[in-house]
Amino acid sequence: SEKLNNCNNLMKELELEYRLNIRNKDEKKTISDKINQYKENINQYKNEYNAIRRNNDKSLLFENSRDETVFKMKDTHKKIEHQNELIQAAIKTVSETEKEGEGIIENLHANKEIIHSTQSKLNEVSGDLDDATVITKRMVSRKT
Repeated sequence: SEKLNNCNNLMKELELEYRLNIRNKDEKKTISDKINQYKENINQYKNEYNAIRRNNDKSLLFENSRDETVFKMKDTHKKIEHQNELIQAAIKTVSETEKEGEGIIENLHANKEIIHSTQSKLNEVSGDLDDATVITKRMVSRKT
């Protein structure tokens, strides 16, 4: 039950991370579908776990069905661990995507600064050309 609660908490964190950091609609849809599948699986495991607990009172745990109950609980535990691994992989993907996005944003800022610098230099050259044109016109008008 504790592991199922941990799974639910991880899913909430994963969902928050994905909502905050994923901008691409296609990637957002893919991750959303995966998260929903994971949630369904966790709920299914939780229901199975609760059913096992309801169906096996303390007296049954010490009878012949004990081995079957232990097997089912171990199987459920394995399934939950597998889901944890899938969730961790999804969290890693979201983290990598976030880092990639941060790199892109840094590049965009650098490119923006280059564009502003180039635009400033272009305006300066344009001003110099305007001054040169005025001087050239004055020189031509003096000779005539």
